[in-house]
Amino acid sequence: MKTSITALALLITLALLIVESSYQQVFSNVSGAPAARTGSPFDSGGIACNASGCHTSFPLGSRPGWITSNIPGTGYVAGQTYTITATAISSASCIRFGFEISAQTASGTTAGTAIITNATTTKFALTTSTRWVTHTLTGSSASSTPGTKTWSYNWTAPASGTGTVTFYGAFNRANNSNSVIGDSIFLSQLVVPESTTGILDAVDDSWFSVYPVPALNNIFIHLNLDNNSPHQIELTDIAGKIIRTVADNKMSSSQGNTIEVNTAGINPGIYFIRLIHDSSVTVKKIIIL
Repeated sequence: MKTSITALALLITLALLIVESSYQQVFSNVSGAPAARTGSPFDSGGIACNASGCHTSFPLGSRPGWITSNIPGTGYVAGQTYTITATAISSASCIRFGFEISAQTASGTTAGTAIITNATTTKFALTTSTRWVTHTLTGSSASSTPGTKTWSYNWTAPASGTGTVTFYGAFNRANNSNSVIGDSIFLSQLVVPESTTGILDAVDDSWFSVYPVPALNNIFIHLNLDNNSPHQIELTDIAGKIIRTVADNKMSSSQGNTIEVNTAGINPGIYFIRLIHDSSVTVKKIIIL
């Protein structure tokens, strides 16, 4: 009888250790994804956060447009610093998200330098490397913005001649159950070319702003151009399809500095405001609720 009780106690202890280990792993992931889980073919063979033993409840999904930046369409300029934005979207009931992003060259080496600008919500997956940016424990919560979560950090472009850079990202749309069960993992990519001129891209685009973000009923586009040359403004979806032409190429900046766009009838989601001015194309990401 004593032997049976001892064996039972050992089994209970072992079960508690397994549960504690599982909880610690989940808590660790809430505090930041493990390194090399972006889905990049150069990161551990392309695994993401749905690797065996982790978030495997659903098949791996894909969400284009969840990684955006203020890098002009003509490409990045070596040494220039840009803002990289990650945005996850779900139903309004979702209040827990996670992400990990890595900028890599065509050969898989780290491209440029990531810079943490908000240590409360983002951090490096490894303290010894800037290759992977992920969320913090505080940064995983979307209780103040149910259904969507946005993170951002800065990125300094690599040396001239690096070529096209791909930002590989994995996102976790979690059910906040303190376990790996029931979460959905999605991949997203942002591919940016290297500028061939380095002139237009280096221009400060503070003369073009869009607010508020997120927007509910109206979006305001503010222009502060230094000449009256014609420009065109378009509202596009994440696939680049023009949803609405806000201003045609006959409009000049002298006709008004602020343009109001009514978003009634547009489905909630991620969109872009694209400004075509002279030979320059500048894009701003917006979120319509």
